[in-house]
Amino acid sequence: MKSLSLYFSAFVPMYILLILQNILEIINGNRTLNALNTISLVIFSSATIWGVVGLIYYLKRAPKNVIKIKVISSTNITDQHFFSYISVFILFTLGFDISKMAMFATTIIILAIIGIVYIHNKIFYINPLLNILGFSFFEIEYITEKSNSPQTAKVFYYGHHNLKDKWVQVSFESTNFTFIDTKNK
Repeated sequence: MKSLSLYFSAFVPMYILLILQNILEIINGNRTLNALNTISLVIFSSATIWGVVGLIYYLKRAPKNVIKIKVISSTNITDQHFFSYISVFILFTLGFDISKMAMFATTIIILAIIGIVYIHNKIFYINPLLNILGFSFFEIEYITEKSNSPQTAKVFYYGHHNLKDKWVQVSFESTNFTFIDTKNK
């Protein structure tokens, strides 16, 4: 369920664009509020709500198995993933007319395929909503209080500052996606 919520949250900006596009076309009289347009508004609104609520839950819940680590090196790699999702946004918001049944069905199928790949490969770090909210994506090398053997992980950190030589709190449920907490050093 967490994986699905994180997937939906990654596309919240696109869902909002599609919702606005549909509403503006209806307001301008270019579309009618027929069954297909109503279904698309309901689906994209539901996906937006699920994504936002899931992300808030994930960010606010108490982390499990928190450990203290020292970051040996950190590289902000947010920019390396920008075109991975911006091209999908452009494809859907500019190229697809979801008021036509074939395009709507194609959109849903493409989003399902992307979702399967996203969840199967655990690429939760490709999440523009987190970037919009001020999180940056880092690849870090770290040691723990109990081990001086360097390990690597991909983490989200609120801000753009270098994490090198900082002791931080982290809960590694996955080395593909976690958040660094610098509040409780």
